[in-house]
Amino acid sequence: AFPGPGGITNLVTYAGNPNVKPETVLAFELGYRTELNDRMALDATAFYNVYDSIIVNQSSAAPFFAMTPAPPHVVIPWSAFNNEHAETYGFELSSSWQAAKSWKLALSYSAFNSRISAPAVNPLTVNTPEHQVSLRSLVNLSHNFEFDTSLFWVNRIADLAVPDYTRLDMRLGWKPKKDLEISIVGQNLLSQRHREFGFFQLQTPNQVERSVFGKATWRY
Repeated sequence: AFPGPGGITNLVTYAGNPNVKPETVLAFELGYRTELNDRMALDATAFYNVYDSIIVNQSSAAPFFAMTPAPPHVVIPWSAFNNEHAETYGFELSSSWQAAKSWKLALSYSAFNSRISAPAVNPLTVNTPEHQVSLRSLVNLSHNFEFDTSLFWVNRIADLAVPDYTRLDMRLGWKPKKDLEISIVGQNLLSQRHREFGFFQLQTPNQVERSVFGKATWRY
């Protein structure tokens, strides 16, 4: 329930639909990998996906006024329908370079696009950025220490008003034994908080905050 025009309460109700069918997807993917030399490798991947009978939630009837239960309110009935068809396509390029015996760099770029046909009353929204870039540095230090740095740039998500952002993560790890790893991790170090995801209808957006934590992993 939420307040509507004039202060009248609006109540969204949701009813099942026995005629809903399973969603389907037909996926195509093509990839290529090559090693330029013993220190550098390149990867390229392209994809194309076709989605049918996509389930969306939308109004199933005209809103109406009801006196009970109190207080008086406007009922907005919703249900699920197979009312969407979509296509997604894009590609990813990645490379790795063994800059030194104990230092490796990895760079990647991905592009994503979508087409949504026959939009319903409550059309689909795209929750994936069109462009993403990442750069990772992996360093093996002495005495079984590791120091990893990851830098990401993520394009905005226009449908859900998520702005673009740059993210920096760092990790210092130590392996005192082959099966034991202790690490300190810092995430989102460039800003106190930022949005990474979109939200629908009445949900309140959350912010991904800067964090630092320790972790111990034992493998057996």
